[in-house]
Amino acid sequence: MAAMKTLIKKIVPSSLIDAARTGARYAGIWLSCTPQDAQIFSDPTGQIFFGYYDISPLNDDNSILLAMRAPAKNTSPHEAHPELEVGYFDLKQEKQKFGSFGKTTTWNWQQGCRLQWFDEKSETVIYNTAQGAVVQNIRNGEIIKAYKRQIYALDHQRRFALSLDFTRLHQFRRGYGYSNISSNNAGIIRIDLNSGEEKEILTLDQIINFTPLSGMAGASHYINHLAFNPSGTRLMLFHIWTDGTSRSLRLLTAAPDGSSLHSPCPDIKPSHYSWMDDEQLLITGTKEGKVVYATVHDKSGTHEVIESPHLNQDGHPSLFKDGTILSDTYPDIFGRQKVFLYHPESGKAETLASFYSPRDFTGEMRCDLHPRLSPAQDKICVDIVQRGRRAMCLIPTRRS
Repeated sequence: MAAMKTLIKKIVPSSLIDAARTGARYAGIWLSCTPQDAQIFSDPTGQIFFGYYDISPLNDDNSILLAMRAPAKNTSPHEAHPELEVGYFDLKQEKQKFGSFGKTTTWNWQQGCRLQWFDEKSETVIYNTAQGAVVQNIRNGEIIKAYKRQIYALDHQRRFALSLDFTRLHQFRRGYGYSNISSNNAGIIRIDLNSGEEKEILTLDQIINFTPLSGMAGASHYINHLAFNPSGTRLMLFHIWTDGTSRSLRLLTAAPDGSSLHSPCPDIKPSHYSWMDDEQLLITGTKEGKVVYATVHDKSGTHEVIESPHLNQDGHPSLFKDGTILSDTYPDIFGRQKVFLYHPESGKAETLASFYSPRDFTGEMRCDLHPRLSPAQDKICVDIVQRGRRAMCLIPTRRS
């Protein structure tokens, strides 16, 4: 698909592509674009978004939707370091209005400031600032706890957090790391959320030297995408290396203390991920030059590619309890991107919504849909562009 888009851009004049995208934009008004029962959350003074798909902005009873408000201008936050407001929408209110409870200058367009629920019952969240990470009550703004290091992922039991080198990540993967902090460790740090104690569980050298692959020597290495399995007994990470012109990746898994390091699918270049259960992951990636969705078994070193013509493009996958896959697509040549369900039993795909992505929302400033399932799995939240600004959209799943 990516090769086809590149070929079309070479053959078709850009003026015709722009005209086609404009036509697709207005056609989307009457084509099946946004479901009638979907809700749009926007703000007249800024851009509303949430970021990555591996965190749900909704609490257990769908009464609060976490969100971030960025400046209205769609520029890189790594130049002037503008403030990002962290806040929420109270879905019990008839008129929706963004309520801010904090600010940070440490953020990016792809993953925001890693805002996520810390304790839904006490209405506390955790997010990154230039000084570290803070736990804050969203109702009264009280700072409950503060950690000296920025966090990436929490386990589901809220016992530990994982941190990586956000400075190095920004250097090699602009749009995912932070430019206004100075990380002092290139490996993975585990933080005890109760005591604040830090422990380096994996160094970058340990990761590089674990079953080295061709092309690693002399390359620059970094880590991205950390996630615990549901019970917190295993974690995953992406090990990435680059020679300056191309990137290579591999998926690694380990125990929470960094031991039992494993490479479960060395012949797949991973792109996106989701834990299916404690022992299996659903990933997207490339294998033998083709985009695939695959089920990966953590420790056995086996995987199964899901053979389907509906799963031949990269996306951000999540999983329903019954095995249905939720994912999305990147914008096509006309700027159209969609959210869809794939039903493994029938092999059928179901488009839930499609959206138009403006041409200037590309590269670091792109707005991926990043579909996120609510805890109850009855709503899907995506980031979209509406009237030239980011907004969030809630789509009912309409599933029994």
